[in-house]
Amino acid sequence: MSPTCLVAQEATSEEASVEDGARQLNVRFLALGHRRLAKFVRSKKARVIKIKTPDGETIEETIPSGVPIEVLGKEFEYLPSLVYIRDRRARKSGGYAVSPLILNAATQEKTLTYRSHLSLFLRKPTGEGGEQVLSRYVSAPVGEEQTHMLMTLVNRFDRHEGWKTPIVKTFDTSPKALPGGSVLFFNATPFPIEIDVPIGSKVELRTLAPMKSMALKPMINKDGRTLVRARLVAKNGAKRQFYYNSVRLSEDGRAYMFAYFDPRRKTSNPAGMVQFSDEIEVTSPVSVN
Repeated sequence: MSPTCLVAQEATSEEASVEDGARQLNVRFLALGHRRLAKFVRSKKARVIKIKTPDGETIEETIPSGVPIEVLGKEFEYLPSLVYIRDRRARKSGGYAVSPLILNAATQEKTLTYRSHLSLFLRKPTGEGGEQVLSRYVSAPVGEEQTHMLMTLVNRFDRHEGWKTPIVKTFDTSPKALPGGSVLFFNATPFPIEIDVPIGSKVELRTLAPMKSMALKPMINKDGRTLVRARLVAKNGAKRQFYYNSVRLSEDGRAYMFAYFDPRRKTSNPAGMVQFSDEIEVTSPVSVN
């Protein structure tokens, strides 16, 4: 048995014991945060580099001093590109399903066996003969009756390596918990946000504290849309609108609106909004003759 398998089994023994192969858990992942800006320094000395041509020849090229060179950041200044999830049905891939993480975009839904805790793992080299191990990255509980989950990872913007221990928020997106016609709001900024949304015959104002969420069933117009405005509220009470758009919505689907923080922005609105939607299966009543 390889070192990879040994470490992975030790790290997931608790999770493996509560997997239920007869049930499914449908999961999507969403990473919220800002992208690291590229940093450069100017080279102090000229360098000679060797380049191989398509014909197999080697040519030399001199890079003069003063040329900008990118300075790479530490590991968790960047969002991990892949995560691994234990799944007993994924025998061909060593018992682990693989999913990408995409900054400020939801992944495709992945169907796993149900488990009481969902853990994501990262693959890391051991430094011995090119072997790699799986180490636990984040973990969150799963509701007993839960069939669908959205796991959200939020960059810790106040830390240099903000993706090392991200804030984890999970949402039950099972049709019973989030029925058709709903909009799920989440505020991943450090500021309160105000949201204007049509409820019934009037526009209502709702306030959402940092790292809090709420689900609403707004009024849908004849074009299948609902109008949403969102404002940041500063500590001094100043307000600044950062989102204004009509959201497509129907009784057979749900919309998701997740506000994230971007401290790099030089504007007065250090926030953005991730918006996406999905559809739920509508089962027709069975007629009995």
